[in-house]
Amino acid sequence: MMEARPRTGELHWISGSTLNRGCHPPKGEMQVRKFAFGLILFAGLAMAEEPEYVISIRDHHFHPSELTIPAETKVRIVIDNRDSTPEEFDSHPLNREKHVPANSKETIFIGPLSPGRYPFEGESRGDPTTADKGVLVVR
Repeated sequence: MMEARPRTGELHWISGSTLNRGCHPPKGEMQVRKFAFGLILFAGLAMAEEPEYVISIRDHHFHPSELTIPAETKVRIVIDNRDSTPEEFDSHPLNREKHVPANSKETIFIGPLSPGRYPFEGESRGDPTTADKGVLVVR
């Protein structure tokens, strides 16, 4: 007897698969939807977002110039350039360099890091003498 092929977009339970041992296929459309929703919810929890911090650049200065983040945690840092000229976030200890166009935001991911102080600096495209410095404090 020939097995019917599932339609495109239809969930298909493979009976006899070694992946399915000990599990029973969902019965009915509502149970399939609940099962799919549970998988999506679980995946969303597993991919919880990193803590987010913002460093603003105004008048070629970092605000705050000293930012404290938790140790051993991956974090998202949004660099918000509010100046009318491009700026750069540069840190050799963090191995990060990010060009931030005028009046725009860029995101970098850092960590997990050991406790310590990690300096960073800006490189203003308009006037290199106005470049500011800051430090990331990891506790």
